[in-house]
Amino acid sequence: MQDHGASAVDRSAKRRLIADHLEGVPHALQDGPVFLYSGFRTCSTWLWTKFRAHERLLCYYEPFNEQLGGLTLSTLGEARPDGWRSHHPRGAPYALEYAGLLDGDAGVPGFPPSRDLADRYIGAAGPEGPLDEDVAAYVEQLIRHARSRQRVPLLACTRLLGRADGMKARFGGFHILLVRNLYQQWNSYAGQARFGNWYFLDTLYETLGLAGRDPVIDHLARLFPAESTSSLEAWVNPANFDNVFCYFVGFHLYFLTLARRSADLVVDANALSGPDPDYRREVVDAIAQAIGISLDLDDASERMDFPLHPIANRPACVILVDEIADRIKAACKATDDEKAFIDKLVADIWTEQAVFARQAAGAFEYLAAADARTEAAVEARVRSVQEDAEHRLAQIHAERDAFVRELEAARQELAQREAQAVGERASLELRLAEADAELAAVQAQLANLQQAHAQALDAARTKAEESAVHVAGLEQQLAAARDELARVTEAQAQVSHDLQRQEAWNRQLEAELATALARVAEQEGLLSAAEERERALQHRVDVLECSIARVDAVNADLTGRLIAARC
Repeated sequence: MQDHGASAVDRSAKRRLIADHLEGVPHALQDGPVFLYSGFRTCSTWLWTKFRAHERLLCYYEPFNEQLGGLTLSTLGEARPDGWRSHHPRGAPYALEYAGLLDGDAGVPGFPPSRDLADRYIGAAGPEGPLDEDVAAYVEQLIRHARSRQRVPLLACTRLLGRADGMKARFGGFHILLVRNLYQQWNSYAGQARFGNWYFLDTLYETLGLAGRDPVIDHLARLFPAESTSSLEAWVNPANFDNVFCYFVGFHLYFLTLARRSADLVVDANALSGPDPDYRREVVDAIAQAIGISLDLDDASERMDFPLHPIANRPACVILVDEIADRIKAACKATDDEKAFIDKLVADIWTEQAVFARQAAGAFEYLAAADARTEAAVEARVRSVQEDAEHRLAQIHAERDAFVRELEAARQELAQREAQAVGERASLELRLAEADAELAAVQAQLANLQQAHAQALDAARTKAEESAVHVAGLEQQLAAARDELARVTEAQAQVSHDLQRQEAWNRQLEAELATALARVAEQEGLLSAAEERERALQHRVDVLECSIARVDAVNADLTGRLIAARC
């Protein structure tokens, strides 16, 4: 690795850098806010934990992280250093300092809405313009909350490089810029991706959205053909990876140069972990002079991650990075000091890359061979799976064809059965119609018989009633005759008693008696004839009732046949 303490000139330059930036900074800043700027993967979390340990400070972590827009007390503890491959020091959840700001609704109150990182990475007025009002109000709220707890607010954020000037102009305070060797930083970006964490390359991809708002980013975005920026997958394609690296370098050269103009202290993360204890002590002293606290930075260390892909064409990248650096110097109207800052960042890239390439050559060779073996194994597996799939597909096609044939045979059989069923249905419907007609005829015949039966019953009842009336009349006549006979008998007795006196009347009375007896005999004959007619009528009634019973039996038989025909 690069020896950051080998040169007395380098050490002298670092000391001058610290001294120059501390000019005009008040000693032991009372409660002014502290801002810690950096890019992703620059050891900024490690440095933030050093400040966090001091009770005098309230240290906000990543106040513009998009997750704060949905933060709740129940999710506060989910984001932790040990929850992912962070290489961060162990400690409390990142967002613990926001707990006092949360209410019942999700999100830190006042958190500025944004669609993505590029949406709010710089303000509407540009990287050197004033802050957007919602951003300023949000930061003011964080500062006010810390002061309400009698603590000095510190905001450590990797998303503020493009707003450092606005923060300094609006809030004053003490501003620290943390810089790491860009090649090491890039390896950390790409190393995270090697382990499946694409977040950092994704956020870099999102910054392409600044092209329409910033001329430097617009120039950098032109490094890529349009088709290579259509998606993250296309952008990080291995054939495009060198261009992504050059974009990463240009992006950070640009925003680090701008943020450096607002920094009261620029800290070199690599120098902190180097063998020169004087540099660490000078940084600690500078911070103590500015905000009155003492940091212990002796555990600073340097770690190099292994990138997803090595730089494939270093000479082409050197030329492109130099062209980008010159464009940034011109766009920023860089001073000589800023040009030297940019040149050193670029030189350190290639120094570190050369060392890493030599030291990791064997690892790259091993990984290339392993990748080749993996690719061959994957291809073999793919072929095997493909062959199995083709074999299975052939089986499926054969099974499908057999099933189709069976289905067609079943369909034809079903069609035949359907045609047969249709014929049988038509036959049954015809038979049902015939049965219905027969039933209607029987019902009509039954109705006629029932009507005739009713008429016969009515006639019989009428005849019976007439006979009853006649018999009653005859009975009345008989009663009258009997009464008359009684009277005659009585008269005869009287006559017999008076026979002697009425002999003249006897012959007449006997004649009258004979006449009366003849009349009685005639009446009795009529009575016998009436009784005979009554018996004849009763016989006809019995005959009709038998006919009705036979009709009911025929009706029941036809009803059973009809039900059987319908079933």
